[in-house]
Amino acid sequence: MSKKPATVTKTQAAVLILCIALAALILVASVCVWLVRSRAPDEPALETPTADPTPSQTEQNNGLSIAPGTWIGQVDVSGMTEEEAFAALAAYVEGLPDEVLTVTLPDRQLKFDHIRTASVAGPGDYVRQALQSGGRAIPLSLDYSIDAAAIRSTIREAAAAISTEEGSASYRVEDGVLYFTPGTVGVSLDAEGLYEAVLEAYSQLEVEDFSYDYTAVGSAAEELTLLRDQIYIEPKNARYDPVTTGIAEAESGWDIDMDRAAQLLEAAEPGQTVAIPLVEVPAQIDKKTLNDNLFRESLGNCSSAYYPDAARTTNLTLACKAINGTVIQPGECFSFNDVVGERTEAKGYQSGTVYVSGISQREVGGGVCQVASTIYVAALYANLEIVDRTEHMYLVSYVPYGMDATVYWGSVDFVFRNNTDYPIMIYANTNNNYVNVSLMGTDVTGNTVEMDYLILSTTPWEEVIVEDETKPVGYYEVTGATPYTGYRINTYRTVKDPEGNVLSTVQEAQSNYAVSNRIITVGAGTNLDTAAGSADSFVPVEIPEEDLTSDGQPITVTEEDLAGDV
Repeated sequence: MSKKPATVTKTQAAVLILCIALAALILVASVCVWLVRSRAPDEPALETPTADPTPSQTEQNNGLSIAPGTWIGQVDVSGMTEEEAFAALAAYVEGLPDEVLTVTLPDRQLKFDHIRTASVAGPGDYVRQALQSGGRAIPLSLDYSIDAAAIRSTIREAAAAISTEEGSASYRVEDGVLYFTPGTVGVSLDAEGLYEAVLEAYSQLEVEDFSYDYTAVGSAAEELTLLRDQIYIEPKNARYDPVTTGIAEAESGWDIDMDRAAQLLEAAEPGQTVAIPLVEVPAQIDKKTLNDNLFRESLGNCSSAYYPDAARTTNLTLACKAINGTVIQPGECFSFNDVVGERTEAKGYQSGTVYVSGISQREVGGGVCQVASTIYVAALYANLEIVDRTEHMYLVSYVPYGMDATVYWGSVDFVFRNNTDYPIMIYANTNNNYVNVSLMGTDVTGNTVEMDYLILSTTPWEEVIVEDETKPVGYYEVTGATPYTGYRINTYRTVKDPEGNVLSTVQEAQSNYAVSNRIITVGAGTNLDTAAGSADSFVPVEIPEEDLTSDGQPITVTEEDLAGDV
């Protein structure tokens, strides 16, 4: 049998053609890759410097030349091999001129050379870019290092050579004229300032010379200002003498006319003596003015009631007598202890109640704190400066709450300052069970004072029962002091002008009053309901309900509220 010839379908023919075309395409691509690799460096072109080429890269690039028209910064590397470009770039940096900075001082010049050193970071990267650039310019960036130590050394030597001290001025005063001879002016070099200026100059691409001035040490104007403290004589107002009740004449002061002195010094030659007339400074209050206004009105008043105990009345009266008529000159202070002195039996003081370390006891002069407290309140309303004030250990009720002042000889004092321009006289007495204080002076402002108190916290007292086994059944005795409620109270001083406008409001003080419990000692097994002392009466010291506030607002106490029987 004869075989049929093989036949190819259309589909098989199409597949065969597609395979032949794919094989041809792969062959062409392989040839292209081979051609590219045979004509280009192994590394891709770098757009920015990264690192020097490795030895293997250098060996691979040897023999290749850089395209014409290629520059690295200002270095023409056209036609160079890689090694030649390296050498040319290094030679360029090495050949950069030394940038000498000249600083001109008033009398000399400072030269700074070999201060800034240039270098190229990653020169191999620039060369590789040149090899692949195809004839274009490659920007060159230089790094600079600054020899800061050399700069400081040059400046330090110059500063030591330049610095000169100022010469002392001299003067004399004759017949109301100051004859003043200025001293020589010294100079110094601000080393730190110049150092910063040099660094700034070297931070620029192109270093530019500049000038720098010295710092003057001392001047005629400065010397005269210091001298003024020695020349100045403060004027003295007319002064009341409480001993003679006379008034001493006012005395003028003397001063330098600084404006006129500046004109004369500016027109004078260096070292020339200048005659500067002194000017008279008149006193603010002369004899007639003081006499016409002396103790003209009451600045502050207060009256405080006391229980008519004979010993207490005696002590209060003696303290008032010691204080009555005391004159406090402008700027001077009133000290309760200094004026009243030690309270002794020889002076007529009697034993009264005092609290020492929280314990109630009898001491000579007890009770005089009420006089100090009454003066304190009057001083507040007179708007005087309080220098030293201490609240009592426990609340007192004879003055507004938070406005008391305790005193104790040798340790605790009450002091205020006369911060007015006129003398103040204290009037103090006892009358009809009142301590009365009035501060007489001269009111030149017309301002008024309003005092307020605010209760911040309250600590109620408690009744404490103490059983004593040594006492018989039924024994009952109140052994503790009068119970006191504890309080923390702020006081505020508000000053108003004559039209009633508030000029200022300040916290005057914060007073902390301790709590004192009611202590009862009983025998063991005592029935408190039937004990003999269970019906005893007592009045605790605490703020009445009507004087408390529930809305957290301060309570105002006016000066009129404190008027008594003078």
